Amino acid sequence: MTERRCDSCKHWHEQADGYAGQKEGFGVCENAQHIDDWNIDTANTMMAVIDGEDYFAALLTKPGHSCAAWIETGVDKEKEKHG
Repeated sequence: MTERRCDSCKHWHEQADGYAGQKEGFGVCENAQHIDDWNIDTANTMMAVIDGEDYFAALLTKPGHSCAAWIETGVDKEKEKHG
């Protein structure tokens, strides 16, 4: 079984040059919901990043970080929807 690390998760990617929140050694989790106020569906949201001015927010993690929302890279999206 693959270790549940960000660098093997379909939601995570290394930052591209010029990425707004770029920090060396970190990548971005695209699974974190971006919200600009506190009106969030907490029943269906595992994690979020908040930005009061609706400008920019991102969840940055290092490749070795582990997360409960991990899904192995390459998992078919249709399979994921229908179990």
